[in-house]
Order: sequence, then structure tokens, then C-alpha cells
Amino acid sequence: MKKIILMMFLFVLSMTFFTCSLVCAMTTDEYTDKAYALIEEQRFDDALELLKEAYEQDPGNIGLVFAFAEVYHNKKEYYGAIMNYLNIISAIEGQGEEAPGQIHHNLVDAYNEIAQLHYFTEDICLRIIYHAEKVFELTPEVAGDPRYIEFLRKTIGHYEIAKTGARMLEEGGDGEEFDLPVDVVSEEKRLLYIEKANKRLSDFDLQQREDEYKTAVSNLAVSDIVEVLKKKEQEIKTIHFKVIIDKGSNESAIDEIYYKSPDKFKAVQKDADSIIIDDKYYVIDRATNKIVDEKAFDLQQADMLKALYLPNLEWVSNYYDLEVEAFKQVPDFLSKFYGSAISPDLYLITAKLKENTDSPYYPSVIKLEYYIDIKFGVAIAIREFWPGILGSGQTHEVSREHLVKSVEEFPKGSGIFLPDQVEIKGKAKELSGVNEFLLIVLLSLNEDIDDEEFSVESYRTNE
Repeated sequence: MKKIILMMFLFVLSMTFFTCSLVCAMTTDEYTDKAYALIEEQRFDDALELLKEAYEQDPGNIGLVFAFAEVYHNKKEYYGAIMNYLNIISAIEGQGEEAPGQIHHNLVDAYNEIAQLHYFTEDICLRIIYHAEKVFELTPEVAGDPRYIEFLRKTIGHYEIAKTGARMLEEGGDGEEFDLPVDVVSEEKRLLYIEKANKRLSDFDLQQREDEYKTAVSNLAVSDIVEVLKKKEQEIKTIHFKVIIDKGSNESAIDEIYYKSPDKFKAVQKDADSIIIDDKYYVIDRATNKIVDEKAFDLQQADMLKALYLPNLEWVSNYYDLEVEAFKQVPDFLSKFYGSAISPDLYLITAKLKENTDSPYYPSVIKLEYYIDIKFGVAIAIREFWPGILGSGQTHEVSREHLVKSVEEFPKGSGIFLPDQVEIKGKAKELSGVNEFLLIVLLSLNEDIDDEEFSVESYRTNE
């Protein structure tokens, strides 16, 4: 009897162990939860071993494949991560379903990391663009996100460079060759998606312009705006002013300018004087008081009063095609100048560089925007656009922005308004440190200036 009881006890014990082996084993969800906890602790190798154990019990589980991909991604083993993400897409789409946006987002990141480590090939750019577009399709909340849009634009720029056969490296790229897993997306489909991506950028830019510019068809032609500025210039028979340039340090550069209509101009700078008289341009070295440059120059065809934000649009039109629009509402970046008032006198002149024409500026400026208030007769703002930086995807971008902060009626009661404070901001990456503040000190207006101010004869005697 005792023997039977003992055998029964051993049988119950063995059944307990057998039951525990079924009940106590972790489920797939528990494996993945623990794996992600290890990932959070950056114990990536431990997470990988745990996932391998889980995969032996539940091979083909997509949740586990995704967890594998995440571990490889965190380990910066991007080839393995990409291969797993592609396997997930292949499995899901093989069942006629759509892979979630997160998979495409992770692929965008992994591909981009590889390209930044080495360089952007045509193939990897197409892959990034395709999956970025899928993110837009499947994740509507990022559709208008400027950061994701600009990332897409940058990648398209890299693709255009890579197509030329050039090796497109970002800063830090080593230029070394690399392999990618076989893509599950056909090249035909990827090329279709680059068309979608380009349309997305075009639609985004159009909406941004509408939101920022708030313009309408102008009731004035370009020639009308030109006449307004010419009339303003004709009111200035003579002018003498100083431009104090504060670059944010204790030192300030000062330019002193004399102008006598219609053909005399003098700029006094730290190292040299520039004088224009009798259709000749002279540069005098202030250290030696000698003429160091002399050439023909037509002042009336030049943009010489731009320091007063009176652009010579006739001169500009030699190089640029001009278009005019009227503002329905003051653009946001000029709201501080105008306060809460809406000015009906603000117009936008857009100057686009003519085909097969070299820009008169250096570096090349391919577009200018003049925000002209015809009530004041000055450009309240000027934006200069450079060609897009190599591989940026931009056809042009704001490089520098001039903002008139205030205007002064000078002399009082004259009805002549001129800027007295201007801020210049560098907008392009290369000019990110540029932030200048100009103080325009008006000394005299329409008072006689002796022609001796523009004489160069005394400098000739020193030659």
C-alpha cells in the first residue's frame, strides 16, 4: 500500500512538472516585451538571444521579426535591420494587406544612416524616397510636417546628383562601397513614387507661398512701380549720409556717402574711397592717397542708391525678368514694421534671373524679391536667393534678408521718407552667422555739396 502511495506521489509530481513546462513557458508576447525591456537597457545582445529562443518556438511570427529588426537597428547593424523590415513588408503585402507606416519610417531611417556613413547612391536614394512617400500615405499626421518634407527634398537633391554619376557624400561619409539586401519593391514602382514625391514638394511649396505671401493680382504694372521709385530718386538732388554697420561686436564699420544728381557719387570707407564722376569710376587707396583703379562707369545705369533701399529696377531689368503682385495682407515677417495695420500700398516685385544671363552679383543671385511700399517709396524688405546648395533638392533658397526696421521723414515736413534702421540676416547655411544691424544717419538732403568732394585731381599728383 505504501508503495502504491509513493508511486501515485511521483506520478502527481511528474504531472506537475509537465504542466508547468506548458503553462510556465513564456508566450511570444512575453518574449517580445522582455526583449524590448532589454533594448531599453541597451542590452542588445541579450535581447537578440532571447528573440532567437522565441523564434524557435514560433517561427515566422511577424512581431518577432519586427523585434529582430529593431534590435539590429539599435545595434547599428543596418543591413540586418533592413533585411528584416523588407521580409515583413513582403509577408504582409503577400497577403494583400498594407504594411504599417512605422515599417516604412524605420526603413527610411536605416537607409539614410547607411548612406550617411558611406554615400548616397542612386539606388539608396530611390529606396528612401519610396518609403518616405509611403510614410506620407500611411501616416496622414506627418503630411504637412516641414521637417519630413525638407528631408524628402534633400534626398531628391541627392538622387539628382547621384544620377549624374557623381559620388554624393554628406559630411562624415567615407565614400566606401556597400551592399544592400535585394529590394522587394520594383524599380518601376520606385520611379512612380519619385513622381509622387516631386508633386508633393510642388504642392507644399505652393501652399507655403500662399500662406506666407498673401498676394493678389496687382492693379499696377511693373512700369508703375519703376516710376514711383524714379520719382523718389528725382526728389533727391543731393544727399549726404553715414551707414554704421554693427556686426554684433564692439567694432562698427562706417561708410560715408555723398551723392549729387545725376552723375556724382562718393563712398568713403575704411581702406579706400570710391568716386564716380564724368562717367568714370575711381578707387583711391587711403593709405597711399593714390588712384589704384580707374574705369568707365555710367552712374545713371547703376544701382547706386540701394543703401537707401531705393533699388534701380531699370538697371535690375537688364539681368532679371520682373513681375509685380499686390499684397492682400501684410506678410508675417513684416508684421513688426507695420504693426496691426494693413498697408494697401505694399507690392512685391519678383526679379528672376534671365536665361543664359550671368548674375551681376557675387555669389550669384538667381532671384530677388523687393517688398516695395509706394507710400514711402522704398523697399521695406529685400530677399536675395542663391541657387540651391549642391544636393539639397532646392532650386533656390533665401540666402540673405534685408529688413527695414523704421523709416524717417527727413527733413521733417518734407514728405520724403528714408530708412534709418535696417537689419540684415543670413538665411543660407553658409551665412547662418551673418546678422548685421545698419544705422543710417541722414546728414543732409538737397543741400549743396561742393564738387570738390568728387574731385580726383589731387590724387593724380600722388601717382
